Amino acid sequence: MTSVVGFSNRSRVAAGVVVLAVFMTNLDLWIVNVALPAMGASFSHGGRPASLADLSWVLNAYAITLAALLVVLGRVGDRVGQRPVFIAGIVVFTGASVVCALAPDLWVLVVARVVQAAGAAAQLPTSLALLLASVPAERRTGATRAWAA
Repeated sequence: MTSVVGFSNRSRVAAGVVVLAVFMTNLDLWIVNVALPAMGASFSHGGRPASLADLSWVLNAYAITLAALLVVLGRVGDRVGQRPVFIAGIVVFTGASVVCALAPDLWVLVVARVVQAAGAAAQLPTSLALLLASVPAERRTGATRAWAA
């Protein structure tokens, strides 16, 4: 079934899922900055908040892992298939997010952030390929803008 604007309902759903997943991974990269003071208090040692140096690993572990694996997992998506790598990325990211939320100490959180970033690295490059494949050619510019935003 095609809608009035030439964009099938299935394509809309696919584009929506892809854009939402990309938003989720990008939000997770930046939102932790807001929570750092609360994390420092939560992961205190002997009544003293966790140090900024230790807390920086919560941010750096994610950013470094994401940057290191983006091209590698994009290539895996080219070889294995975009959809299975994208879905695996969502599963890994979501599972690691649960571990992050339940982390009993700072270093469990850091390791979970590494795993979370690996899931994000699987999602990001494959998401663009899936988006472009699901959107009609005349709508790709707008869809790519939504993806990038």
